[in-house]
Amino acid sequence: MLTTLTVLDYSKGKKKYNFFKRDKTHLEVVEYNNIQLVNITYYKYRDKIKWHKIKELAGNEGKCILCSKDIVFPPESGLKRYTTNLLKERITENTALEVIKRCKAPTENIRIGLYDPQGEKSGIIRELLKYTGQVTVVTNATKDYYKIYKDIMRDTGAVIILKSNVKAFKDCHIVIAPKRISESLPVNDKTVVFTSEKPAVCQSGIVYSSYIVALNESYKEIKPHSLSDEYFAQALYDKGRQHRLGSLLPILCVSDIGNDTIEGISNFVGQYAKLCVE
Repeated sequence: MLTTLTVLDYSKGKKKYNFFKRDKTHLEVVEYNNIQLVNITYYKYRDKIKWHKIKELAGNEGKCILCSKDIVFPPESGLKRYTTNLLKERITENTALEVIKRCKAPTENIRIGLYDPQGEKSGIIRELLKYTGQVTVVTNATKDYYKIYKDIMRDTGAVIILKSNVKAFKDCHIVIAPKRISESLPVNDKTVVFTSEKPAVCQSGIVYSSYIVALNESYKEIKPHSLSDEYFAQALYDKGRQHRLGSLLPILCVSDIGNDTIEGISNFVGQYAKLCVE
């Protein structure tokens, strides 16, 4: 079950008109594709929201409410906004793989790095090695990676370079960091970095940390207008178990310097890799 909250604020402006109004709530239940969506709408006419009324309607879902970032729950309300990053991590991986797949440069010319300090993202390795013969992995979990390393060497002969220091990324054309980057990566200004959150520290390279996706019309029809497509998709994937969303590709990748398509990034990486060889 997914519980959403929309606050419609009528408290500003028409004070005399609002004097006779009382805050009210409306609850709507929608069902689609094994999802039960409980939409709470709070009509606010007074200065303060009656959080206890929302808590009563939310019930056990009060600590994982889907709502806009603009809604700030007081600590004492017992309510909490739902957050998850699992789908965005998948989209980060999907995007990087698609960029590499479309790249017109010879695969042996593209140097790829995977930033995985906790050793949680080794599943992408075999997919990467379909398009390149070597991947550099920076991780603190080298022992966990070693079995994968042995299996891949036995099965394909491809090379995995395991390092614990990010200096290993200095010659990479692409670095994939599904989880948040917590340290500076010593990469070239033209290196493309894919990650799922804005890095904790400043980075070199072209860092894509946000992705604009397009939900299909069926999901859009049940999505409250107060929620973004990206946020709603993440909740559908994780809490709503709509795992088919795990294959999503973005229509645009967002960096601090602009928005780019997968095709545009792929062309850029191909040209960069070619220049490095010449």
